[in-house]
Amino acid sequence: LDEGLIVKDKSNQLMGLLVEERSVHQTQFDRLKAKYQQHLSEVKQQAVETEARMEEEHNKHITTLINMMMKDMRDMEFNQLVQAEKERKQLQEALCKANQCR
Repeated sequence: LDEGLIVKDKSNQLMGLLVEERSVHQTQFDRLKAKYQQHLSEVKQQAVETEARMEEEHNKHITTLINMMMKDMRDMEFNQLVQAEKERKQLQEALCKANQCR
């Protein structure tokens, strides 16, 4: 009878140690899981910020290209106007000369 109580007592002690050990492990696991979740959320936030920065840079480049194209078009139009004015003056001078020659 005593031996049965001793075995039962030892069994209960071991069970208590196992429960305690499991509790310690669960706590460590929960801490690691919380750290992982925090890290994951930081990485996701960085990804969102990086994507936003890249899109902003992309939009700046597009705007710069559009502005350059518009300037080139204005320059070409201006040059065409200058050339047309020169031709008009030449034609006018030619007309004056032709009228004077008669």
